Amino acid sequence: MIEKTRYPLGKTAKRILELRGYNSSLTNTEIASIIGVTRAWVGFVLRREGLLPTGRPKLVRYCPVCGHEARARSRFCSDECEATSNQHQRDSHRIWLQCDACGRWFQRLLSEYKKSLKANSKYTFCDNRCQGRWLGLTYGNGGIARTTATSRRKA
Repeated sequence: MIEKTRYPLGKTAKRILELRGYNSSLTNTEIASIIGVTRAWVGFVLRREGLLPTGRPKLVRYCPVCGHEARARSRFCSDECEATSNQHQRDSHRIWLQCDACGRWFQRLLSEYKKSLKANSKYTFCDNRCQGRWLGLTYGNGGIARTTATSRRKA
């Protein structure tokens, strides 16, 4: 199994070569942990014998949008696919609601809506202006201006 080598081999070096010959997919770290030597020593022996160190097989990733092979260090194959995915994620976290004051439909983040439900909020408003108008009409003076007789200060 062991071919003729350039240098005389010790027991450890023979064992390293036997393991590499038995299973060529083993990494230097795995061989080192089996035998009980350092990874650097395994690499030295293999290089000395002219064997290239093997690594893990390359993991091929595919773009989740279009299915093409993804770029290195990215989940996507192109900037367009990444933008499409980001837009979809932004849209999927929004819901449509109707304003209780003006009746207009608007979008709100789902997390904000859930937060308002936790706070026992019964009403939903599209903006602060609509909320202020609704509060004034519901709990305020109804849009009736104060007269001088009801004002707090008298001149």
